[in-house]
Amino acid sequence: MNFAVLFTAGWVLLPCLFEGVVPSDGDSVSSRHKITIIESHKDGPTVLVIAGIHGNEPAGVEAAKRIAGWQILKGRVIVLVEANPAAIAAQKRLIPGAPVGEGDLNRNFPVDEHGCHPVGDVATELWQVIKEHSPQWLVDLHESINFRRVDPQSVGNTIIVCPNEQTLAMGQKLVDAINKTITDESKKFLLLRPPAKGSFTRAAAETMNVNAILIETTRREPLETRVKQHCLLLERFFRELGMLEPEEEQQ
Repeated sequence: MNFAVLFTAGWVLLPCLFEGVVPSDGDSVSSRHKITIIESHKDGPTVLVIAGIHGNEPAGVEAAKRIAGWQILKGRVIVLVEANPAAIAAQKRLIPGAPVGEGDLNRNFPVDEHGCHPVGDVATELWQVIKEHSPQWLVDLHESINFRRVDPQSVGNTIIVCPNEQTLAMGQKLVDAINKTITDESKKFLLLRPPAKGSFTRAAAETMNVNAILIETTRREPLETRVKQHCLLLERFFRELGMLEPEEEQQ
């Protein structure tokens, strides 16, 4: 894969600010999110790509910045690069200044029979984004400490799906594609299910019927390796949806 061509094609972005969030100066738990919308102006799926839910996972953020410059054949892609801006700025996993028990943004989306009830300002803002855009697919970019095949307590190098027929099939195709690029068996990706309770992806799947996938790379790899893995997986994902040209036509 020629990543240089993929990432420097110079495609036009359609940036916008998420409207409906009132920023609060000095409040580290509330902020305005910058969103890039890639429009094909042709019928197709709407996909939300989100990164930076945890502030100490930079590979997803960098990959999302690159993905925001891609061009698509159909549908639309909403890219939210920095889901947790204050944590990203602090390079910390948790939301700075959040009340006890609310620091982990990816546990702040509890669900009951009445729907999702976001906890805290940042979670509420993110939930407004998904409600406003109503995507058919959600892809959430993350990183873990160690490889799953090495440490069963970690989820590094995994694709985690909210299981249904579509996500299980897509997840397996992504695992197969990325593993063709990896020779070390201990670093190969695995397909897992489901994401943790309280996570953004799980809440979206359970309450909004979104096909939700979470990608975990591993911080023991160099940053650029992790970024490229995220991008390769998203490229394959969009090809499977017919939103990018088939690979053989781009050689």
